[in-house]
Amino acid sequence: ARRHMGGTADLERGVARLQAAASAGSGRDGDRVVLYEDQGRRRVASMVAVLKGLKGLRNAVACFDGVRGSLRSRLLCDLVTPGRGFPDMAEALDELEQATDWEAAAESGKAVPSHKGVDTAYDEAEERCARAAEALQVYLERARAEVGPAVKFASANKDSHLLEVPEEKAARVPIAWELRGQRKGFRRYMSPELAELVAEHDDAQQEMERAATGILTGLARRFSDRAELWSTAVSAASQLDALASLAQAAVMSHIPTCRPKFVRSAKPFFDARSLHHPAGIAGRQGCFVPNDVSLGGCSKAPFLLLTGPNMGGKSTLLRQVSLAAVMAQVGAWVPAESLTLSPIDAVYVRMGARDHILAGQSTFMVELSETSAMLRNATPRSLVLLDELGRGTSTSDGAAIAAAVLSHVVRNTGCLGMFATHYHRLSEDHKDDPSVLVCHMGARITPGRSKSEPDEVCFLYKLTPGACPKSYGHNVARLAGLPASVVANASAKARAMEEAVCNRMPNHLGESDSSLEIVAEAIVTAVSAGLPEKVREVWKKLSHGLV
Repeated sequence: ARRHMGGTADLERGVARLQAAASAGSGRDGDRVVLYEDQGRRRVASMVAVLKGLKGLRNAVACFDGVRGSLRSRLLCDLVTPGRGFPDMAEALDELEQATDWEAAAESGKAVPSHKGVDTAYDEAEERCARAAEALQVYLERARAEVGPAVKFASANKDSHLLEVPEEKAARVPIAWELRGQRKGFRRYMSPELAELVAEHDDAQQEMERAATGILTGLARRFSDRAELWSTAVSAASQLDALASLAQAAVMSHIPTCRPKFVRSAKPFFDARSLHHPAGIAGRQGCFVPNDVSLGGCSKAPFLLLTGPNMGGKSTLLRQVSLAAVMAQVGAWVPAESLTLSPIDAVYVRMGARDHILAGQSTFMVELSETSAMLRNATPRSLVLLDELGRGTSTSDGAAIAAAVLSHVVRNTGCLGMFATHYHRLSEDHKDDPSVLVCHMGARITPGRSKSEPDEVCFLYKLTPGACPKSYGHNVARLAGLPASVVANASAKARAMEEAVCNRMPNHLGESDSSLEIVAEAIVTAVSAGLPEKVREVWKKLSHGLV
């Protein structure tokens, strides 16, 4: 069935174009529309492509004749049963296919009926032409009986039917015949009766030509009259093609797949075991690392706060979860050992960074506009996925907005979701929150041998409980090929910033504004650097100073 459907063109567009072309020529002067040869060829090519595609759909459905009774899916059974989900178009399709020799029509740009009944005007003109030709033949037989069997019709210049007589028989020519020309050994004549017969024949020929010019338009109009039939067939075939594609993807997948199980539950949940990305992409070491993801239900937090190193796999994990939810909802097998979930009414994803120049919107504006739509429309049965919200503005503003959005989604919306971020303060704020599970993408860290040498990060791509203390952006700088001096300088500045958090903290906090400013600056520096442990240390010193 897929082989029959594989070579079809865009039938939906083809049907629409033919319908539009037929409508354009269906006015009061539509019958007098004449298509030039090049336009006719294009029209014929479109008709041939659509008819070929529709025939392919019919043959694809016919492939299920032997197994239709054993199909367990009601939808699939309807789609492959003519007269039910798939329309019975055999008679209408055969009528159009047999109306003309489409291969010859593609060459000439004209459609000539292959049998009677296709076009009434053409049939009448063809019959008249046949009678005129028969009358000419009868007259020729009479001339042969009168002059001799060697008499025959010949054409010269504009005269299509002249009586050609051998010179030795010229003495037997009737006096009413008029000499019109001669060639060596022959003379050519025209009689009054023959002139009338030739005029009738030429007029019949012209009538047939006129009728032939409207045949293609008539066939296109006849095709357009059944546009609803063709559209229904194309719609059913698109569903069948989608189901076949999903089935083929599941059968030919080189990674484990499972049939998702939906469970109605008072508390929405999503539980996947060994979840892969549906594209089956390979990791840096040649294999994709699957992960278990559990959200919601009676025993798990509905929201997952995800941190981890740059390039550690946070965005990929969000894509895995969102795609798994969508695939499950459309009836596809999911790349996982198992997937059990409650029905989801919508999937909202805020990922990536882009601006909207024509609308005058910056990257941050686009980011917040999409987040706004998400907050307005999400329900407790939705799945919300946010990736690094707030990175398009200053660190303090971005962290504040990220914290507020996370709080709104968890407290007000109460839906399932994941929030990937480099604002490590959020992990501290929600470490004891029963509605938020704090995790990170695992990595193995090898400390640098000196303060100027950055730590080396080995990505494990494994979802791990707890928060990640750093983002290790200097490691990505090294992988991206930034000059070693630049990476070393960045690493040294990062370490200096960490030390400044504690070194700039006074031993005793007085009432002076300068001391408050120093403390505030130290805390902001720690938050900006993504160092929650330093924030705690500063806060301890602050508390000690107040005692």
